[in-house]
Amino acid sequence: MNNPLFHQSPSAPALYSLRSAHNSVQAATMVYGEVHERAERIAAALRDNGFTSEERCAFVAQTDENTVLLLLGCLRAGVTAMPLSPRFPLSTREQLVQQAGSRFVSDISALVSSNGVASSVNILPVPPLHHDTTILCSSGSTGIPKMFLHTAEQHYRSALGAAANIPFGQGDCWLASLPLYHVGGYATLIRALAGGAALALPHYTSFDIRLLTDVLERLPVTHCSFVATHLYHALRFPPAVERLRNLKAILLGGSAIPESLIEQALERGLSIYTSYGSTEMASQITTTEAPEREQLRTSGSVLPHRELCISDTGEILVRGETLARGRVTEQGIELLTGDDSWYHSGDKGRLDKAGRLLVLGRLDNMFISGGENIHPEMIEAALLERTDIVQAIVVPVPHPIYGSRPIAFLQREQNLPLEEVWILHLREYLAQMLPRFAIPDGIVAFPPDILASGFKPSRRALQTLAESLFLEAQFSEKN
Repeated sequence: MNNPLFHQSPSAPALYSLRSAHNSVQAATMVYGEVHERAERIAAALRDNGFTSEERCAFVAQTDENTVLLLLGCLRAGVTAMPLSPRFPLSTREQLVQQAGSRFVSDISALVSSNGVASSVNILPVPPLHHDTTILCSSGSTGIPKMFLHTAEQHYRSALGAAANIPFGQGDCWLASLPLYHVGGYATLIRALAGGAALALPHYTSFDIRLLTDVLERLPVTHCSFVATHLYHALRFPPAVERLRNLKAILLGGSAIPESLIEQALERGLSIYTSYGSTEMASQITTTEAPEREQLRTSGSVLPHRELCISDTGEILVRGETLARGRVTEQGIELLTGDDSWYHSGDKGRLDKAGRLLVLGRLDNMFISGGENIHPEMIEAALLERTDIVQAIVVPVPHPIYGSRPIAFLQREQNLPLEEVWILHLREYLAQMLPRFAIPDGIVAFPPDILASGFKPSRRALQTLAESLFLEAQFSEKN
């Protein structure tokens, strides 16, 4: 086997999990020898079901053992895996599968438990690194998610660059706190394979701080990935803080991290690292080198195997060995780079004197209100200056006079309600921070289902919700 993703010690732990047995939850361990044997049988089952190395296998992915094993089985068989979010509506899922030309597997448990004829796999060479490996969807912050095709080598180079900054090898264990259908979650699996380390699987389907703490106490987790809301809830639960303090690294990404959260994490002795990444670049692009206050005000430095620069217009441009082979469309694979060889991310940013990246928002989020340019990120930054606001997203809604006006979705500390008096004081605060035209017309709480997901909110979904609220308010005023 010349593929380094299959070179782990057979006796090294590969998967840790908590399983229900005899009315209790027990810790279980699976070593690499067993994992690879099962992956070979799944690869054989894929072959028995007619999948070839030229085909794409789509399925709904959970953060569980079956999904991990199917992903590894696809990797072993050379079948391109297309893990999909269980949150996608049926119509979205069908559209994505059709657009990618994939075959959808509705019951992955049957495939994983199938006793494929492993001998039929043994005579096949392990797929080389340049073989297509995944189709991963973007976070879907705008409309139907985009799909990007990566080879194993692009994922592998991403893992090597990440480990050069935050070491992760045999004896270490990364908590699968991000879903495996997301590039951040899939990247942890490849990091484990590349370093001979382990992955810990939680026994919950949505973020729950008490269940997270149970995982941290019962499994040998050394690393984990958080978004801002994960960190916020963890910092307010002392048993979680006590366990997180022992971790080697907590990687933060997904969206802007409020400085107040960073300060609280440092005060409690957590080893946090901020990062900037994308689906297109197979996860991390930049990451801080150490949990130091000055560095954590940025998204860090460029990792090995990637390149980054800032264009004359302030756009973040990226390229390198981790860049996806292309975007998957009904017409085929659409290349991501143009004549200048750079991928235009659509994000705004700048580099500080030390060459660390500061992400300033999206180029395409700007809208015009009464002739004035409004950048939602500017309003969000002002809101997140307050220690009593955990999360903020600003979106435009149509306005009959000004064209568009901003609406702010907020999450207060401890999920407190947005009382009228509190909103009044917030407006007074914003009046000192922002020009009058940038103060949101509406300030509303995040919908409970978005908070429950514990993941990056969809800006498009929030804009649709804001538009419906605005139209309803307009109708009420007229009647």
